[in-house]
Amino acid sequence: GMQHILVDFQDVSFMDSSGLGALVLALKTARSAGAKLYLCSINDQVKMLFDLTSMDRVFEIYPDQESFMEHFNSL
Repeated sequence: GMQHILVDFQDVSFMDSSGLGALVLALKTARSAGAKLYLCSINDQVKMLFDLTSMDRVFEIYPDQESFMEHFNSL
């Protein structure tokens, strides 16, 4: 019954294409269940992977959990 899922990358220092594939699968699963998947706190290495694969256009990414909460509290 969750509508919003936030994945916090604060403790993730590295991600490769396998991790990105798992995230895409999670995104598809969330969407098929009527939920939205969001990401926050990605570091520069992970951001570069998202930029190079254009996944930064697919995922909604927030700088941190506080920014995510502020966004939803302002709606």
